[in-house]
Amino acid sequence: MTQELRIRNYSERTVRSYITSISQLSIFYKTSPDKITKDQVKNYACHLIHSKDASVSRINQLISAWKIFQVDVLGNQWEEFRLKRPRREKKIPQVLSQEEALALIGVFNKRETTEVANVFHGCPEDFLQSSHLCHQQKKAFSDIACCRTSQLGGHINTCNHCGYKTQAYNSCHNRHCPKCQFLKQEQWVDKLKGRLIPGRYFHIVFSVPHLLNPLFYINQSLCYKLLFDAASQALQNAGRNPQFLGAETGAVAVLHTWGQTLSYHPHIHMLVPAGGLSEDGMEWVAAPKKFFVPVKALSAMFRGILVRLIKEQWDKNELKLPGDFPEFDQLKKKLYEKNWNVYSKKALGGINSVLAYLGRYTHRVAISNSRITTIENGEVTFRYKNYQKHGNQQVMTISCTEFARRFMMHVLPTGFYKIRYYGILATANIKTKRQQAIALIGKTVWQPILEGLNAYEVYRTLRGSDPARCPKCKQGIMVRYSMEAAPG
Repeated sequence: MTQELRIRNYSERTVRSYITSISQLSIFYKTSPDKITKDQVKNYACHLIHSKDASVSRINQLISAWKIFQVDVLGNQWEEFRLKRPRREKKIPQVLSQEEALALIGVFNKRETTEVANVFHGCPEDFLQSSHLCHQQKKAFSDIACCRTSQLGGHINTCNHCGYKTQAYNSCHNRHCPKCQFLKQEQWVDKLKGRLIPGRYFHIVFSVPHLLNPLFYINQSLCYKLLFDAASQALQNAGRNPQFLGAETGAVAVLHTWGQTLSYHPHIHMLVPAGGLSEDGMEWVAAPKKFFVPVKALSAMFRGILVRLIKEQWDKNELKLPGDFPEFDQLKKKLYEKNWNVYSKKALGGINSVLAYLGRYTHRVAISNSRITTIENGEVTFRYKNYQKHGNQQVMTISCTEFARRFMMHVLPTGFYKIRYYGILATANIKTKRQQAIALIGKTVWQPILEGLNAYEVYRTLRGSDPARCPKCKQGIMVRYSMEAAPG
């Protein structure tokens, strides 16, 4: 039996446990285990439960060991020895005392006040005037601070059957607001269902050295575009190389500008299909299990292309240079002395994994409200992952003013698209190369269900219930009446 267990690649601990179970069964009946019957095993299990107070896991272990012994060692048919496994124990829910219930309610009430908007409220009144913010940053600050408050107005919903009333304030709809991304995110992910090529995807991250941060920050629209262009060109050139994939691939690219502590860290996340179209477009070239380009080679290509693109804009005097910034030749030398980080994460297994990942990632803002733990005495404490310590959760406490300053660094220029498509996933190739790839792969493509729906219809589809139905009488319809915004 030991040999059979090891063939199954069971751990030594499991092997010892199973052998011990059969040995104890044999000792209990003082006979060879091959002479023990099904009824004897049942009686032994009852003995362990009632006399030895055996756990459910121990009984299941006995049954599993007995099955392997009967089927694999003795060659018997298991159907003749079917045993009902014991039901798992169910613990009765513990009833909270009144004090515990009030404390729990207090925690949830406290969480409602630990939002980015509340941090902004803790900043000095002259923050907007003294912080040298641009128009987009000031607007984002004001929108988030006023989101779902009387300053943006609101509406009263009244049931036309029972007269029940509810009141709600309007949202700011700013794309940097942590509270206003849900419907946009769901609609975008649903739309992407009909756009992606079915199959595995690789997750690639392109980042730039900190030396370029000052240049990127004061030239955001131009430098972010150069970052997109360099990453996409490096990927396409590597994909067409016969030494790697030898095919035209594509990507969905997302720009992020922050680190876990809200530091300025511009980088591109790319989702790349695990394959591409051959040069003649008549074959789908599948990628190996690992990413088809060594990250060191891709890093070197990315560095060379981005430095060249910066040089072109530098020569055209299109870039604003920070104070004490080195000349281009000196900058280029320093950039080539550093190792550029292109990181390849584990491949995503299929369309469901890709959509689940995108739903969490694409419309994320610099920090979510759930990461903020406390706001008191002009300071805010929030959680972050320390990737230098294997992603361990840690906390950081900074002033509300410093928090707001860091948050404002990640407000994107007006009209800038932070999600872009390249290669066979580009908009220009939707009905040509993308369709050809899908036909060659031969898998079903998802169809979007939220396309063309308004916000009310999207919410009803996602929740499976009518948000206009009265929550009290369940019969009437909630009719909306607008409220004017509070002055000031």
